[in-house]
Amino acid sequence: METKKLKYKSSTLCNIGDLNGNFFVDCSTSGGGKAGGLGLLWNKESVNIDIKGFDFHYIDVFVSAHTPNSPTWRATDIYGYPQNHNKFLTCNLIIDLSNTIHNSAWLLFGDFNIVLNNNEKQGGNPIDANIANCFRNTLNVCHLKDLGYHGLPFTWANNHDPESYIQ
Repeated sequence: METKKLKYKSSTLCNIGDLNGNFFVDCSTSGGGKAGGLGLLWNKESVNIDIKGFDFHYIDVFVSAHTPNSPTWRATDIYGYPQNHNKFLTCNLIIDLSNTIHNSAWLLFGDFNIVLNNNEKQGGNPIDANIANCFRNTLNVCHLKDLGYHGLPFTWANNHDPESYIQ
């Protein structure tokens, strides 16, 4: 997620290729800069990956181990729309994905660029309650559950001065 490439060429957008014995899917944003983009790396000796779909905001795959009778499960990597006025599009994308391929075991992960409640953000403007409610409703409609996390409470910071510091 957030591949942080400095420069994108149109020929590298949404590329599938081999990277040192692993496969790489790069769905970098067309806006350039270092933000956005998705990458997915896995060890092809350990798991099978069947790519079902991808674009600038998601990579949708089925995963299975190389063992007999191994269950197949779905994994979708999301890079949510970062602009506040487009955050509802992230919710629409998740709902659309939930309606396309059904698998009871679905892991949805990534950078949603949306928080569910105020304790997931520190500094800056308060969260938009309408966007948080939209995200919460999306998770409910799609029968998804927030798995929580362990570790530091925030995964991103803007690294600004203390007056405008956001995590």
